[in-house]
Amino acid sequence: DAAEEEEPPTAEEPPAIDVDIFEAATDGDVAAIDAAVRGGVHVDSRAETTNATPLVAAVAARRTAAAIRLLHHGANPNARANANSEDAKTNPSNANSNANNASKTTVTAPEPGPLGDGALHWACHVGDELVAAALLSHGADVNAVGELDNTPLHVACANHHLGIARSLLARGADVRAVNNYGTTPAQSATKEAVRRCVADVERDGEVARSALRVALAREAFDA
Repeated sequence: DAAEEEEPPTAEEPPAIDVDIFEAATDGDVAAIDAAVRGGVHVDSRAETTNATPLVAAVAARRTAAAIRLLHHGANPNARANANSEDAKTNPSNANSNANNASKTTVTAPEPGPLGDGALHWACHVGDELVAAALLSHGADVNAVGELDNTPLHVACANHHLGIARSLLARGADVRAVNNYGTTPAQSATKEAVRRCVADVERDGEVARSALRVALAREAFDA
């Protein structure tokens, strides 16, 4: 009898990707973020309810590794969520609320939305220096105007995050920006050390900024 011909092996189809990139972002699940992007999910997908991107959701939920991973995948560092009806800076629970809402419904292509707070504002709110530095190095606008016309420096000062305020000032943050309340960053400061840092730049301008850049470089070298 003639030997039966063997059929060539067939390649197995890859498993279907069923990953909610917003849930992965707010849970800090880096592997799931990678799987979502490999499966074709747009890294700048928008949440239907908040218009937030996964990056904004990750930073608001203080998921440092997830935020940095999204930037690695090309997330837009200047994407904004919708403006809220109340000041998110005085209500930290809005961060979790926005993140939870973001995971419910998404669209696959990024669409511009109403101006609200972006990832850098949220990094300044929660005090995540690593994410703030990563956002700035990826081109985040240091003077982006967000909720209530606050700049990132307003938010860092109001939440007494001196380290982030110094980084923003070294990169040219506007010390004379005024929000909807007519308040400058220095006037928003809740800690004297932060207020003095901003006041030094107000008084001495580029000399103070240069001194900050030198100090930050030395601190990074010594770390």
